[in-house]
Amino acid sequence: MNTLEFIGKNGKLTGVRVQPIDWKPNPEGGRPIMVEAGKPEVIKAELVLLAMGFLKPQHPELPANVFVTGDAGRGASLVVHALADGRKTAEKIDQFLSN
Repeated sequence: MNTLEFIGKNGKLTGVRVQPIDWKPNPEGGRPIMVEAGKPEVIKAELVLLAMGFLKPQHPELPANVFVTGDAGRGASLVVHALADGRKTAEKIDQFLSN
């Protein structure tokens, strides 16, 4: 599935619009090419976890309900750092949801 859009109401996530995909070989080599394989649909959701690996996105000021951890927060690093970051972030999420 390819994520197309996060859907929300009153600042809360309510769903994710996704589309089925297939991968086809890249004629130039390298990473395969993603192609649409079906119609978009909406999946109800209250929480989304993105596994981004080896990326350190340039993110603007994030709202209080967005949490970044692991490689997405510090860039490519050791898995032990990602695990420790994940635990710290899980605590922050738990505190946020408890309020």
